[in-house]
Amino acid sequence: MEAFLKKGYKIERNHRYTGDNGIDGIVYKNGVKYLIQAKRYKEHINLKHLKDFAYIVHKNNCKGIFCHTGKTGKASKELGSNIDEISIISGQKLIELLK
Repeated sequence: MEAFLKKGYKIERNHRYTGDNGIDGIVYKNGVKYLIQAKRYKEHINLKHLKDFAYIVHKNNCKGIFCHTGKTGKASKELGSNIDEISIISGQKLIELLK
């Protein structure tokens, strides 16, 4: 959330760590509402987490950004590329966001 704030976007932090439906906050980018989910993984991301996030984004009729430190496996890449409302940020894109 801090990276988005430093980039000049309006943010709303979720101060709950349990019962938050996986949403860490909201970013308003160019007038569009984005739900943010940030995950720390050592290996591949959990596809169920991405599916759950996609459901929440769809239910809230907005867009979503799924940021993670792990590896994006083939199934996750396919799911992410098939859902226009979701962006996956990891690897070099995550590093650039945090600069």
